[in-house]
Amino acid sequence: MGCPAGGVLEETDRPDAAIAAEVEPVVGALRHPDEVASLDFDREHGIVGRMHMEQPASFDDEADLVFIRLQDIGLRTVTLSDEELGVSNVKRVRSMTFGDIELTIHQAGGIEDTYVAWTDMTLILPGRLFETRLEIMERMTRKTENDILDTSEFFRDEAVIDFYATGHSHTWRVSANGFDFSCLDKEKALIANENIGKLQRLLATRAVNAKFDDSYPRVRSLLELVWTTQAETQSSGWRRERPGKLSVGVATTKSNESQFTRYSRLRRRFVKPQEGT
Repeated sequence: MGCPAGGVLEETDRPDAAIAAEVEPVVGALRHPDEVASLDFDREHGIVGRMHMEQPASFDDEADLVFIRLQDIGLRTVTLSDEELGVSNVKRVRSMTFGDIELTIHQAGGIEDTYVAWTDMTLILPGRLFETRLEIMERMTRKTENDILDTSEFFRDEAVIDFYATGHSHTWRVSANGFDFSCLDKEKALIANENIGKLQRLLATRAVNAKFDDSYPRVRSLLELVWTTQAETQSSGWRRERPGKLSVGVATTKSNESQFTRYSRLRRRFVKPQEGT
């Protein structure tokens, strides 16, 4: 498994804002005044937009155009930036303690515990994070292209659960590979993916007012039209193999984590808490 990214040399252009539309029953990504492509998330809300990687500065004009055209066909719209979504406001959960009326959240690094009443939980949103890493070692030559000495490709797939609660503006995130599942007690299994499935069902059972939203896997391919999977390129530096021979390593990492976070924060913005039973 490849190491986490570090020392970024080059990043893709900044991610664009989303245009959210509240509509019943369908929201579409606008291509032409007479052509609306269906993008039906939960028959209440959706997002539309389009990446413009070569000229990101023009996105404001493009967003305004989509905004106007959606209003022309009767859809109520709002434009949201990453800052307004709060995409950086994610807190990772290390472990939990279950009580009868509340959940105790433990974070890594000795941070003070947080107590959340089960009835205050508003949204539970599971998903999967995918990461690919391509490493290339090249020998520098005087030719147009360098000689490739070695290539390696790594893939990571991790289940996660985001959840939200009244009175807390941030995202609580549980990651299968970094969570202590001792809270499952006798139900704890040896496989992390099996444990996170059990945790997901347990949270949904106890948080009676929370909406359970498992839509991300179904809409992920559509989200690529709005929030493209991000890529980062890094260099491992120069290496002298022998006198006169230099090589350099380059690694490119792609991940859907920022896409999932934006979608999670967007769903939180529009969630309607359910009534307790």
